[in-house]
Amino acid sequence: MNEKEQYTTSDELREADSCDCACEEGSFDFGVALRKVRQGERVCRAGWNGKGMYVFLAENVEFQTKADLQELQHHGVTVHDMLVMRTATGDLQPGWLASQADMLACDWHVKETETEASTTNPQIKLSAVAVGDVVKVGSHEFVVLEHRKEGTALLLKELLRDSEEFGERNNNYAGSNVEKICNEFTDELAGIVGAENVLLHDVDLTSDDGLKDYGVVKRRVSLLTADMYRKFVEILDKHKLDAWWWLATPYSTATHENANWIKCVSHAGRIYFDFYYFSNGVRPFCILKSNIFVSK
Repeated sequence: MNEKEQYTTSDELREADSCDCACEEGSFDFGVALRKVRQGERVCRAGWNGKGMYVFLAENVEFQTKADLQELQHHGVTVHDMLVMRTATGDLQPGWLASQADMLACDWHVKETETEASTTNPQIKLSAVAVGDVVKVGSHEFVVLEHRKEGTALLLKELLRDSEEFGERNNNYAGSNVEKICNEFTDELAGIVGAENVLLHDVDLTSDDGLKDYGVVKRRVSLLTADMYRKFVEILDKHKLDAWWWLATPYSTATHENANWIKCVSHAGRIYFDFYYFSNGVRPFCILKSNIFVSK
């Protein structure tokens, strides 16, 4: 018995589309989302705000290839059905795989039509948003810091975490607790806009006294360094980010007998330092491709 034939009454269908988690009205979990796509629906998450993003089931798939597959002509080869995602840039991604965040999310819903979306959730290209404005990516608000050749630099407006120890051993961002939090947020962003739209950037871990012991690391999501904060402070002051939050810049390193202190920003916007085993907020920085669509 296939999925479409399994539930015959409206009560049975409603029960099948219910889930145990605390979903908002009109939303459902991943299990229900899979049932919906088998029934021919397009589904998406509330956490995906890229214009037109959704997942559907492709059936009876045909394809073209330059590979020599003559030996398959005499066999009954089946091309299996697959999940396909329409990405934020309008391309189709066959064989879409759900992330951990997608599978555990409870914000799935049936994709609305483009007409409905244009009136309820107007979209704009990220490149068209003015520096200093706030955009919404999924359920998160970001401040636009600058437009670069490779993409648009963004800083999370609200704290991702209110109070987290910087690290467990020292003041090196690489391998710290806060880096792990940023890496988890990388996966969440990738699930919203597509991993290819979250760009690698350099994080210069030169200490406040000029030591380069920790080098430069490449990350897709990170914290601001002290130099980056100074560069964008006038933009950020307009948004009154009234909380204490970590930066990635160490005060010094073991070379100068201090691997304990790390730079942070006070509730008033001043740069201070704190012990790595103290707790402050986590406010991630990222660079997204400028051709994706966001909400304002």
